[in-house]
Amino acid sequence: MKTNFWNEQELITKFLNELLNVINQLPYPGSIRTSLKYNVIVDFFNTWQFDDETNNISYRAVIEDRNKKPLEKLKFTEGIVNFKQANRYVYEFIKLLNHVRVEALEDIFFPVEMFLIDKKKPKKSPTLHDVDKYTLLRGSGIDIYTTDDFTGYLIKMVGDGFEEIMRQNIMADVYQTPPSNDINKIILEHASSKIYMAEELEYMFCIEAVNYYHYLLRHSLRTDYHIDYLKKILEGPLKLKFIERLEEKLAPLPDQMKLFYLDCSFNQFATYSPDVRQHELYDKFWKMFIFPKQNNSTVMDPFIKFMDEILQLFANCGRLFLQVQP
Repeated sequence: MKTNFWNEQELITKFLNELLNVINQLPYPGSIRTSLKYNVIVDFFNTWQFDDETNNISYRAVIEDRNKKPLEKLKFTEGIVNFKQANRYVYEFIKLLNHVRVEALEDIFFPVEMFLIDKKKPKKSPTLHDVDKYTLLRGSGIDIYTTDDFTGYLIKMVGDGFEEIMRQNIMADVYQTPPSNDINKIILEHASSKIYMAEELEYMFCIEAVNYYHYLLRHSLRTDYHIDYLKKILEGPLKLKFIERLEEKLAPLPDQMKLFYLDCSFNQFATYSPDVRQHELYDKFWKMFIFPKQNNSTVMDPFIKFMDEILQLFANCGRLFLQVQP
């Protein structure tokens, strides 16, 4: 196993840059990606962050039960200053992603070769703390520069309730405690709320299809594959994931919004035709396959052949999901 020794600030900067690149390739509107990038940059620069390196309790334990340990005995830093913090932050962010193949991120953030810090290794290039926050925001194509701007931006996106959410987090920053609300989670949940369940199923199916295609690539000596494998996935594990995802989406919604979401999802299924959605399915599959690389090429013939063979399977099994009850 190869081991890479890094200057700590260079490795933190690498994680930030890679995470911003991942956000750029998420299948969400530009407003979602912009707000995520702003929040991530601010978190890395100057939001009070739990110090994973010096505290003898995990961040997850603190979040799950804030009464276990007096917060004044915990240590925090302004922004992310050590690799353990960066590693934890990225891991928590990736856990929030539902519409991309997160396995594709393992080679970037959690590769087989280990990341080790060499405290004596000099920097070879500028790091995030060699530039100011506003320079990085501008360089990332973000035109939000203040907390008030960001709050106004999110109020327009998710509603007036976000003002109280930001007030709580600002007070947490004042008292140097963990934030009361995960802003990344709130933004991603809002993006997910605009994706109804027929399209949600497309994403889930494409993830499974790409996973299976990678299996075929890893086993190149095999010249055949069993289409029944994906049929079993659709009828078994994927159906369970679909139910869990639906329950997860409905849980935070008030009753009226639950009915609205279910009604929209049912209507989407009722008028759904994989044949009509063929181009979109090919596009989703290709983007899922190359993620998080930029989509600057067309779907290649081998992938079209693979998708052609499983598209009818998806059409037949997709009808099963109309029977799902939350």
